[in-house]
Amino acid sequence: MAPKNVKAVKGEQKAFEKAKQKVVEDKTFGLKNKNKSKAVQKYIKQVQSNAFGGKGAPADAAEREKAEKKAKQAEMEKQAAFLKSLFKGIENKKKGVEGGDTTNPEAIKESQKINLYVDQRTQKEENMEEWDQEKLEQVIKTKHGAQSSNQTDIICKHFLDAVEKGTYGWFWQCPGGGDSCKYRHCLPPGYVLKKKKKPGEEEEEEDEDAETVEEMVERLRSELPAGGTRVTAETFADWKKRKEEERKEAVERVRGRGRRGG
Repeated sequence: MAPKNVKAVKGEQKAFEKAKQKVVEDKTFGLKNKNKSKAVQKYIKQVQSNAFGGKGAPADAAEREKAEKKAKQAEMEKQAAFLKSLFKGIENKKKGVEGGDTTNPEAIKESQKINLYVDQRTQKEENMEEWDQEKLEQVIKTKHGAQSSNQTDIICKHFLDAVEKGTYGWFWQCPGGGDSCKYRHCLPPGYVLKKKKKPGEEEEEEDEDAETVEEMVERLRSELPAGGTRVTAETFADWKKRKEEERKEAVERVRGRGRRGG
């Protein structure tokens, strides 16, 4: 016996499902919408289960299609987000070396080199717009108060030692007090470091008469103009009092601007 045409089989199956749905509708006619009691709803579910072999009534074709489209769309959005995250990582890599070769380790290292002529502690200050009143008073006190009374223009010996040994970098911590060190953590303007020799290059004889960093600092200090006020206990007390008054005036000015702005 030849097998039935597939289309004919599907038609018979569809007609059979439709007949079962008709049986359910006949047995539950007028009950679903007019009576919401648990007993009636249970009876309706039982009739549906018996008619469709325990699987319940088939879902509406339009709803099934809508659900499938929604699931497909969600999957596409998920893939798009994943691809976007990959391209974002590539863009960040490109920004690491502006106008340079992102595959060249030396170029990347050069772009991230720390500036030896700038004290990096000055770069850590936040934007003034983000400061609150407490932060503002703290900064003013640091710059004009007792905490700055011992600050100096002398270069920190620990900084110089780290530069000469090649250990100074972004994560370097001063053994002389960290960020609280009163000495400068930067080279004097115009000072040029000796070029580091690459492996294989011949050693050049050191110039015994070459000026060291310490000697250069002392020479620059000696070139300062004469006639400055000599520091004594009395002059220091007057200076400290004047700085404290300046600090209070600065705080009052900021508070006044805050009240007018509010």
